[in-house]
This record gives sequence, structure tokens and C-alpha cells, in this order.
Amino acid sequence: MGSNISLGIVYASNQLANAENITRNVSNLFVSDDGYIKSFKYSTDLQGTKWKEFSGINSELAKSMYSSLINSYYGSITIMSNLFNEKLKEMVISIEVTNEYFGFLVDIKEELLEGINLDELEENIINFFMKNYECLKFNYAFCDHEAEIEFSPDEIAHMTDEVYSILLLQVNNELVLEKSSWKIDGLTER
Repeated sequence: MGSNISLGIVYASNQLANAENITRNVSNLFVSDDGYIKSFKYSTDLQGTKWKEFSGINSELAKSMYSSLINSYYGSITIMSNLFNEKLKEMVISIEVTNEYFGFLVDIKEELLEGINLDELEENIINFFMKNYECLKFNYAFCDHEAEIEFSPDEIAHMTDEVYSILLLQVNNELVLEKSSWKIDGLTER
């Protein structure tokens, strides 16, 4: 079993009222250019013992699922996407909701990205976030090896340590790009 390259898109909790539309926008961006949704999955209880999973997704079912994903537990969307290179690859978008923030963690199996130049991949990811910022309006976005959403937008705005390989932070409605001393594979120094 390999590792993942993780992309995160994070919002302050005051945007939770728009979470259904934001989830739809995130999903649609990742399946644009001939991608598609494979399945939706979520738990109906906090303990994660009662799961619902839907596959064979058509556009009508997809429209009705976004509210369930936000209003349940451990929601995820499995998609096929050709973002960041020309072949379709499976990605899992997990939805996280806390009292301080909500966001999306997109995991891509590292082996699916083999043969892609690391510098080119990083630039493609940065360009994706910057190009789609007006649509997504996130507080911050990141990419790193096996990363998790660990910080609220407030916390990340005041950090001085490097926490993600690539971080795009909204500062006064502008995007500020920060690159750490390591690349998104977690091994290569910048």
C-alpha cells in the first residue's frame, strides 16, 4: 500500500452555511474535463457504525447528495479525475467539519502520479488553486505528502513554522503563496 499526496481546501466555520454549495463547487472542479463521480459515502452516526454508500452516480443523484454529505459524518466523494495530468486517476475527497473550520482533503495515491515531473506537478497544483480561487474563495489551501487538515484559518494565519509543503493563504482577499523547504513528495528538498 502506497502513500498519498494530499491537497487541502479549508474554510472558516462562519462559511458553513454555504458548505453545500462549496462542496458542489469543489466536486465539480475536480471532475471537470471528462472526470466523473464514482461514489458518495457517509456515516449517519458519530461512531461511524452506520454507513450509506451510493455508486453509479448520475447528475440528479449528485445534486441531492451534497446536503447529506455536509449534514452527516465522515463524508467522502470518490472521483475519477484527470487534473494534474492527462490520464484519469482515482481521488478521494474527504469532508471535515469542526467547530472552528470545515474543509476538504483530497488524497491522490502517489503511484498514480509516477512519471510526472515533481516541479511540474507542484506548479500545476498551485495554478489549479490560483485559477479557481474566485470560485472556491477558501481561507487557505495546501498540498503535502500524507497531510491532514490540522489548523483553523485563524491558527494558520499566525503560524511562523512551515507546516505544509505548499500553502496558499488568503490575506486581505489576496492569495499569498508559501513554499516550505521540502517538496510535496515529503522527501525532496527544495
